[in-house]
Amino acid sequence: MNTHMVDWPVIRNADTQFAPAARENMRMVRQQAALIDQNRIGQAILDSISDIAIVLNDKRQIVAANQHLLNLVGAANTDGVLGLRPGEAVRCIHAQDSPGGCGTGEACRQCGAVKAILTSLLTEKTVEREALITIRGEKGSLPLEFHTKANFLSVAGQRFVLLLLNDISDKKRKLVADRIIFGEVLSTLAEITEVLGQRQDELAYSLLQRLRGRSVYATAQLCLYRDISLAEAGRLTPDITAFNLSELVNGVLESASARFPEIPMKLELNVPNTLTLDTDRLLLWHSISNLFTNALEASEAPDTVDINVSSQDQQIRISVHSNPPMPRAVQSQIFVRSFTTKKQPGRGLGTYSARVFVERYLGGKVSFHSEEDSGTTFQIEIPAQLD
Repeated sequence: MNTHMVDWPVIRNADTQFAPAARENMRMVRQQAALIDQNRIGQAILDSISDIAIVLNDKRQIVAANQHLLNLVGAANTDGVLGLRPGEAVRCIHAQDSPGGCGTGEACRQCGAVKAILTSLLTEKTVEREALITIRGEKGSLPLEFHTKANFLSVAGQRFVLLLLNDISDKKRKLVADRIIFGEVLSTLAEITEVLGQRQDELAYSLLQRLRGRSVYATAQLCLYRDISLAEAGRLTPDITAFNLSELVNGVLESASARFPEIPMKLELNVPNTLTLDTDRLLLWHSISNLFTNALEASEAPDTVDINVSSQDQQIRISVHSNPPMPRAVQSQIFVRSFTTKKQPGRGLGTYSARVFVERYLGGKVSFHSEEDSGTTFQIEIPAQLD
């Protein structure tokens, strides 16, 4: 990946939605780079660190970096990243949200890396955080997860931060897989064991329905993880088939009802019951189900969660509405892989996977709107026939 160089202006005073926007000029940056190189941290020491290692000045600009960072961004030497901020160097999707660059946009308020750097500079101590960073790659967006460690340094009376980035993406994905396999599958098997232990005349219809719902959900979760893993590896091929849209949406509601019996649900179909789509049925199921599940998890009885299905000019619109508004801090992270609002460890795949499937494979768009007085609505828009 080639670094997308931006001629960032030297900003002394500028509006920012989070971190200060001011920067040092390149003359000062080069002087600081020379200072670092001749003092306690030399290039050889940086390159001996197994993680990505970056030295930042107190304006969060890069003055030194090791080979691991250069390999990630495709730079031949440190001149390719000198003076940039970390998000600008790695091409974070939010690096240009604000004129001040990395750290100054609204989404940056939730960035663990920016928080660690600022806190380290403020307290002059070592600070650790997790950071979810989505970068622009040659084949589209690439979500990465880092354990960040910001170490305060004082060199010749100047303030610096040694930022270490340990890529924990594979570790986090394994945790998700473990939660699905050991959580959903084992709990479903436990319910099967419970049912088989009953006398035949005690096998009530409701118990069998509950078991069926659990089985469908566990299977769907395994398929979801398989498909998102294939999609991220660029090896997912859509399976385009003809199917009835009403049956699919009703199936999503039936499955959700088994898991959230206390939450009222309403389906409004503004399309013919016979409407047939030509697209990937399973990917659309994943996408609708994930958005619907998120809405149900955010709601409490007697709130109703609604699904509305409509069509216009061969475009299908599927909206999921729930009453609770979404906090702004959540809105900026809602499509980031591994981001979750659950108190217990979550998977962070729901809205992220819906966007990946719909926008990369179904030729559509996923969006949302959330206001205090009107609640939250997610919308999927896809063509009825996928070419």
